[in-house]
Amino acid sequence: MGYYKIKNMTNTLGKRDSKVNTTQNIEFKDIIGASMIVIEPGNEIVIEATYLPVSAQKLRAEGLIMVVEIDRNTYQKLLNDQDSRITENKPVIEIEPQKLTESDDKSKKNKEKLK
Repeated sequence: MGYYKIKNMTNTLGKRDSKVNTTQNIEFKDIIGASMIVIEPGNEIVIEATYLPVSAQKLRAEGLIMVVEIDRNTYQKLLNDQDSRITENKPVIEIEPQKLTESDDKSKKNKEKLK
């Protein structure tokens, strides 16, 4: 197995480049089917695969992504970091405080004043 860290480098291209800030798609094909990973500009992913897919090799040759082969320990650390970031970034559900209703006495007094 190979472990790869892939980073989308299109955010560093010149502003007049046709591929600046574009998402990159990497397609993995197996015997059973195919799956696709989308990488946003400036983001990076960590994958475990037997080989680097052809689509990733083409993007690397064009200079749109950066591929770094890493070892298993680094791969595990990066996965744990991603999991911790995901749990930290979970949206906090805010509970609205219950609205206080006026007591019956006050509402009776107001009704009497209005009469």
